[in-house]
Amino acid sequence: MSASTKTACKYLVLDAGPLLSLSPLRGLAETCVTVPQVLDELKDKRAREHFEQLALTAGVNVKVMSPDAAALAHVVQFAKKTGDYAVLSHPDLAVLALTYAMETQAKEEAEKAGNTTESVDVDPVPSEVCFAAHALRP
Repeated sequence: MSASTKTACKYLVLDAGPLLSLSPLRGLAETCVTVPQVLDELKDKRAREHFEQLALTAGVNVKVMSPDAAALAHVVQFAKKTGDYAVLSHPDLAVLALTYAMETQAKEEAEKAGNTTESVDVDPVPSEVCFAAHALRP
């Protein structure tokens, strides 16, 4: 992706939905990220090939990462508080934990760089991390 191309976010964390639906991902983010558990869900040959070809044919930068244990524990605890834990799969929890960890890290880095505001009503750091769980439409 060229330096002049503006993307919606720096990182797009993918659940299986956009991959299973073969959604076009070019230009949505600088880097698409997913967890190993999502790749395990890609049983469909076309979906697996779509993921494997993203970097080669679509020029999409793709990374597979795992969330740290602290982020996973935080998400599990929060899901239990909201009552969502019973309906979330382990891949769902891993994707949410990775999204949480990446967003937390981005905010901490921005605060260290001095990109903060005093207003409590405004999020001091625009999100660099986006999340996609369903099919994406251009």
